Amino acid sequence: MGAFFLCSAIFQIAVFIICILFFQRFEKSLYVFFKLLLFCYKLFRENRGKLLIINKKGDF
Repeated sequence: MGAFFLCSAIFQIAVFIICILFFQRFEKSLYVFFKLLLFCYKLFRENRGKLLIINKKGDF
């Protein structure tokens, strides 16, 4: 279980870094930034949902 959480945390940090890199590249375009922010948020929500499902399965 611990290894899964570690992988998940690393994945989320990697996504966050990618978002920052994209923002630096397109910093003049606020629209692109907000689209990326929304994308990262959706990705995080999906990932959290999977974590919750796996947690529930792991309890039984």
